[in-house]
Amino acid sequence: MLMSNLEKKRPALLAFFWLCCALVLTSCSRASPKVISFSGPTMGTQYNVTIVIPSKSKSVIPNKSKIFAAVTEALHQVNQQMSTYIADSELSLLNKGKDNQWISVSKPLYDVLALSKVISAQSNGAFDVTIAPLVNLWGFGPLFTADRIPAKSDIEASLINVGSDLWDLDSLTQRVYKKSPVKIDLSAIAKGFGVDKVAAILDGFGLHNYLVEIGGEVRVAGLNSTNSKWRIGIETPISSLQRKVQKIISITDIAMATSGSYRNYFENDGVVYSHTLDPRTGYPVKHELVSVTVLAENCAHADALATAFQVMGYEKGLKLANAESISALFIIKDFDSSTQANSFKEVASQSFVNNVL
Repeated sequence: MLMSNLEKKRPALLAFFWLCCALVLTSCSRASPKVISFSGPTMGTQYNVTIVIPSKSKSVIPNKSKIFAAVTEALHQVNQQMSTYIADSELSLLNKGKDNQWISVSKPLYDVLALSKVISAQSNGAFDVTIAPLVNLWGFGPLFTADRIPAKSDIEASLINVGSDLWDLDSLTQRVYKKSPVKIDLSAIAKGFGVDKVAAILDGFGLHNYLVEIGGEVRVAGLNSTNSKWRIGIETPISSLQRKVQKIISITDIAMATSGSYRNYFENDGVVYSHTLDPRTGYPVKHELVSVTVLAENCAHADALATAFQVMGYEKGLKLANAESISALFIIKDFDSSTQANSFKEVASQSFVNNVL
């Protein structure tokens, strides 16, 4: 699997949406569209696929079993390429590879690493896939032992091997060069990439109306079974097991990812330590931004940007989103002194306002 039992519950994987709006509601007309849906386990979480075939469609649609088989195989390949939990995955072998030499990788892994470099530079290092040593040190890794604060000296030692400047890419030969024993963790981008791979398969089958979701990362195309845009719900950032919807948006032909810090954490002496770590400092983030949702052309991009914004915090994240015309919705915890209770304030980038609200 790609994620730990705790990490797979993170809000980026729990962008709650109403499947009833996407899967169940069908037109009451005399010729209802055909709806194909299936799901299964992947990357330590669950995937869901919903396909809508208009009643007037004249295209030859392959049977469900053929589509299911193609999707299953694609997700298996992504997991085998990018999992840190599979000992012989391509990423695991890269992490075990020697430093100071070029290592050839597959095109999918190369593409994800290249995008990671771009997002790292764009976010001034807030997004960094070499964060694995810090994730493990704080106990949020595969074994999950998050209940203690690491020693400052251990954090500083881990930071020596964290940074996008510690590895290079060669686009001509599709190779990776590690300048130090960096350990790459693609948990904040691989699920989005998996969503994109499934979407590409559906496109290849000539399917143009669908919803693909992996642990909350979503990509939609065309229209749903009521011949309208897909209605996706953004989860209220509360830490209880109860699920509530903060906002419902209607979207089409776009990807969406949500990242947050309100579910995965531990407490020590009354202080809350989030699983969202800043790769530049080595410590959990400390700000009032509890959730951020990003819309982008592809889900890998949205996935990585949502994580970057969650690390950056509301003010810096909003500034970057507006500067780069990124559609993002920030949900900020706001303490109401009159009621002595937390409430949530929504702030959207200008692109989000223009294109969604």
